[in-house]
Amino acid sequence: MKFSFSYKSYNRPFVKSLRTANGIWAAREGIFLKLESADRVAIGEVAPIPEFGTESLELAQAFITSLEIQSLEALKALEIPASLPCCAFAFSSIIKQLTNTSTPVDNAQLPVAALLPSGSEMPGAFIKKQSLGFRTFKWKIGVEALDLEFGRLQSVIEQISEGAVFRLDANGSLSKTDLEHWLRLCQPYKSKIEFFEQPLAVGQETDMASLSKHYGIPIALDESLNGPSGVPWFVPGTWAGPLVIKPCLLGNVDLQLKRYKKLPQQLVVSSSFESSVGLLECLRIALSCEARRYALGVDTRSAFNDGYGISESSPEIAYKTIEEHAKRLVDNEF
Repeated sequence: MKFSFSYKSYNRPFVKSLRTANGIWAAREGIFLKLESADRVAIGEVAPIPEFGTESLELAQAFITSLEIQSLEALKALEIPASLPCCAFAFSSIIKQLTNTSTPVDNAQLPVAALLPSGSEMPGAFIKKQSLGFRTFKWKIGVEALDLEFGRLQSVIEQISEGAVFRLDANGSLSKTDLEHWLRLCQPYKSKIEFFEQPLAVGQETDMASLSKHYGIPIALDESLNGPSGVPWFVPGTWAGPLVIKPCLLGNVDLQLKRYKKLPQQLVVSSSFESSVGLLECLRIALSCEARRYALGVDTRSAFNDGYGISESSPEIAYKTIEEHAKRLVDNEF
């Protein structure tokens, strides 16, 4: 019976280096996987971000190059250490593709949140993306001085369309004092703030919950969900606010689905700057869990200008379009 396994590393420079609370990010690196059986081709993507608690690219490469997979049975029996969540994501995705017999997903159109640049470029980007039809805007904070950032927010939030909202993402960089300052400043705009995303560091969830309740503005967890210590937050009733999931970083797809299906109204499916291959699996997860309350955090494609993704920024994303592009991408790469 025909069966083959291959892989290829990639390096995707950002059109413009990203500036976040964790520093400057110049390029996205990862590994494509391809398994071909007698009647099916399955594709996967390993896209680590060690700052988010995943393995390094070097550890992922060492694991993948050590493998000799010659059958579907061997693939299913593969034991992937918990310390390699991105590898677990990619291989479990491939197994599902090779063994799934369910009806393919139709061409669902899912809403997308606009990703705005940090710093002085934000107001102009906001105006452009609002004109494109975006209704949710995600902005990285904790990069500049607080008062300067709030001034930038204030300059645009009063121009926001009726019913549109902002997400303010700090990547765990704020102090408790700064978060409380932000929450006080945002009181006049509460209806226009969808949530703050991981404003405090991992381990300060009690403080975030308390401040959210006191000021009446939701706080979402993101980095707190990474690794084994993040699993308890998926128990229904444990966290009151949204849960921002980056599926490519969170391990085995089946285990993820088991957790997510218990709380679809809290899920915010988000990108980790993966290619169309990883993005396709993120969309499958969103559709499978019916995570439709919040716009997807996947407005990352225009950050690159290469063949690994469709370089566009759009308020909606079509499943079939990404599926077709992912297949072409792998055909071109292997």
